[in-house]
Amino acid sequence: MIELATMMLGSQPKTDDRSYEDIFVDRYLAFNEGTETHGSLEDNTTTHPYGIKYIEEKYKKLPFRDQAVLMTGDHIREIKKQIGEKNWNSLPRELQFAASDTYWNSKSLFKNFKTKLIEGDAQGAFMETLDIVTGRDKRDGKKYIYGGHANRRARNYNEWAKKNGEPLFKSYQFEKAKDGGTILKYNYTGDKEPEVLKINRPLRKGTEYREYPVINYED
Repeated sequence: MIELATMMLGSQPKTDDRSYEDIFVDRYLAFNEGTETHGSLEDNTTTHPYGIKYIEEKYKKLPFRDQAVLMTGDHIREIKKQIGEKNWNSLPRELQFAASDTYWNSKSLFKNFKTKLIEGDAQGAFMETLDIVTGRDKRDGKKYIYGGHANRRARNYNEWAKKNGEPLFKSYQFEKAKDGGTILKYNYTGDKEPEVLKINRPLRKGTEYREYPVINYED
C-alpha cells in the first residue's frame, strides 16, 4: 500500500509554489524583455533587464529582478483599482499574466480589454489584445507596428488556449492593405479561420510583410 501511494504521489504534476510576481518575472518578462541591458527598439536608449526603462527611486538600490518583482506588485494593485479586486481574483491565471504583460509596457489596459476583464470573458479579453502591437518611435514621433508585439500577444493567448483545449496560434502575418495601413492575421492550428485585423499603421522598419511562426514560452 505504501509503495502504491508513493507511486501515485510521484505521478502527480508538480506545483509551482512561487509567488505570482516571481512567476511573471521569470517566465514572462525574462522571455519577452530579456535579462540583459539593451537598446530600446523605440529610440535605442538604454533599457535595463526585464524591460525596466525608468528606475524608481524607492527601488534603485535593488537588483533589477527584485525591482521587476516589486513593480509587478505595484501594477497589480493599479489593475485591481481599475477592474475591481473581485474581478481580478476570478480571472484565469493566464489572463492575469496577459493583463500584467500588457500593463507592463503601456501602463494601460485599453478600453475594450478592460471591459472584457471586468466581464470575465477570457477568450474575448485575449482577442482584444491582438491589436495592441504598435509603439511610438521617439526618433520621428510616429507610431509603427512592431512584429515582436504580435508574437507576444499570440503566445500569451496560447498559454490560455492550451489549458482550455482551444486551437493555438501557429503564426502571424503582415500584408499591405490596399487603402493604406496593414492587415494583421493570426493563423490557428487546424482549420479554424484566422483572426484578421486592419491596423492603420505601417510596419516598423526592419519588419517584413510576410508570415512569421509564433515563438511560444519555453516549458
